[in-house]
Amino acid sequence: MLLRSAVAATANRPRTRPEPDRAARRAQRTRRLGATGATNVLVQGGKIGLYLISIPLTLRYLSAERFGFWLTLSSLLAWLSIADLGLRNTLINILSKAHGQGDTATAAAAVSTALAVQAGMAVLLLGVVVPVILGVDWHAVFNISYLVSTTELRLGLAALVACLEAFLLANGISAIQFGYQEGHWANLWQAAGVLIAAVALPIAAHHKAPVWALILLTTGTPLVSTAASGVVVFGLQKTWLRPRWAHLSTSMVSRLLSSGTMYVLAQAAGAALFSSQNLIISHILGADRVGVFGITQKIVTLPSTVVVLLTAPLMAAVGEAYARGDVAWVTGTLARAIAVLRVTAIPAMAVLLLGLGPAVKLLTMHQISVNWGLAIVLAAYCVVIMFAQPYSVVLYGLALVRLQAAIAGATAVLTVAAGVILTMHWSLLGMGVAMLVPAALNFLAVFVCVRRALDREASRFCTGG
Repeated sequence: MLLRSAVAATANRPRTRPEPDRAARRAQRTRRLGATGATNVLVQGGKIGLYLISIPLTLRYLSAERFGFWLTLSSLLAWLSIADLGLRNTLINILSKAHGQGDTATAAAAVSTALAVQAGMAVLLLGVVVPVILGVDWHAVFNISYLVSTTELRLGLAALVACLEAFLLANGISAIQFGYQEGHWANLWQAAGVLIAAVALPIAAHHKAPVWALILLTTGTPLVSTAASGVVVFGLQKTWLRPRWAHLSTSMVSRLLSSGTMYVLAQAAGAALFSSQNLIISHILGADRVGVFGITQKIVTLPSTVVVLLTAPLMAAVGEAYARGDVAWVTGTLARAIAVLRVTAIPAMAVLLLGLGPAVKLLTMHQISVNWGLAIVLAAYCVVIMFAQPYSVVLYGLALVRLQAAIAGATAVLTVAAGVILTMHWSLLGMGVAMLVPAALNFLAVFVCVRRALDREASRFCTGG
């Protein structure tokens, strides 16, 4: 009923014929949205394919503990990514608004200042994490036996930090392309890195590459290729944004960090929502149980991953449309997205569940069996995430990040707390339930907030406020 009312309310709003220049902008915005969404799916499809082929290649020589350790470290990158202090999303918002207003001076100042701040954070990060890697008992943290050496654990963590350094550099470059609704270029560069990793992975597995090498190869290579695209961005595509000392601005630092604080909270909440499960399972049930959950979650949530990738470019498009006063395009696009999901979400999940058993057996060479209770709960969770995602992106695009951070933060606290308690009592099924219930509450919250925000903005532009 809620979804039906959302679509109906949007469709029944009065429409006016757009001016020729507005019509052209809408067409361009929609084309770029489609190109970025399609290449998002291409890149993430490549990453998922890389992950899937890595399972049979590495499971045959890595122990269950080492395999679980690798999966856990890969999921931890989402937690460590909050080290960018929310600068990427803040920069996308600033650039999309500046693009809509034709303000190249603000865009240049934002880019130079953001890259300088990120470079400083990368240096500071090394000084913080090195003592932590050397001083913490990681066997206790990951609940891993001493059959896996301390040196091996530390090297894996060091590789993760190296990927984070590359992530900080790549973040600023991709933010520029996404801010100007040209995220397809960033995606194509990242796709090149995924392709290189896919070619090199069988060679690495043949030589029984350790966990740290697998992390650098599968996670680090796409990040490095994205960072390398900066040569093209600053050298050919957007020379006016080339970093210069003269463009550094203390006021822009304040603007970036003040908005970035809210994004950090939202990112931390997102990491808790989507990437805390492996660590909790490893600590409570043991690293050898991470594989069962991680593989099931990765496969079952594929449809929600596709929706996230297709709707992510909406953030910059919504920001640019809002800056031009084109709220009708935002509401219409959101309504169409929900209408498509109503037709496709449930059938997609049904087809995926039918093929889940054979897929898991094939990928793990019959070493892992499907936990069907967990799979069904995760399927319901996936459907909820699919419907919530377009509303969440619109909140970001309208720069209502404080509201989004509050909603995501409350959801994250509930997810982590329930995850710890229910995993202790119901094992892996408990973790699935702990993800589903908070996700449903999160959807209701963002649905109501977006409806109210769009109605308010439409009224303001209609009255010239």
